[in-house]
Amino acid sequence: MKWLPLLILIFVGAAQAGEVSFKYNGMTLRANLEKTDNWPKGPVVLMTHGTLGHNRMEIISTLQELFRENGVNSLAINLSLSLNNRNSTMYDCAVPHTHKHTDAIREIAAWVEWLKFEDVKNIVLLGHSRGGNQTAWYVAADIDPIISKVILVAPQVWSADHAAKDYEKRYGKPLQPVLDKALSLVKAGKGKQFLKHTDFIYCKGNYSPLSA
Repeated sequence: MKWLPLLILIFVGAAQAGEVSFKYNGMTLRANLEKTDNWPKGPVVLMTHGTLGHNRMEIISTLQELFRENGVNSLAINLSLSLNNRNSTMYDCAVPHTHKHTDAIREIAAWVEWLKFEDVKNIVLLGHSRGGNQTAWYVAADIDPIISKVILVAPQVWSADHAAKDYEKRYGKPLQPVLDKALSLVKAGKGKQFLKHTDFIYCKGNYSPLSA
């Protein structure tokens, strides 16, 4: 991808079973690696979790266990969501949102590079829910030849109409005034200003970015 040369990747040690990490753009990224006897020759499934989730969610952990039992290597990444060395827990709604949907695309790419550094030759991408959408974005942007297959598990889809109806159902108020306020701030050159006490994704009354 065009921006990969701009990434700062500092690899930490050799890959081991269990927790692995490396430095990326000043932050530590974490993942759970499950290796089998065919590491690194056999395919490695690079797994991306869903909205505000983490790499030890039940569906991700279960899939990793099943892959291991069937002799398949897997790497379950923990998206940073703009937090350094983020724990494998759901995003704390008390923390302001500074992450964007598209940040994950760059992190998936960074983990692909990490696997290549570990001499992996065959990567299968798997994304669940929002992670499936982000995985599809990564593939559509510029798929690396090392990617042999892509698996999307209940991938997130989006439409403006559905998003507006879901927001109103979830929070009991229309979405459009929130969007209008955000757009007016952007137009006024205040695009970095937070929307305070704003219902955002699964978080009620949080601080949310204008450009999520």
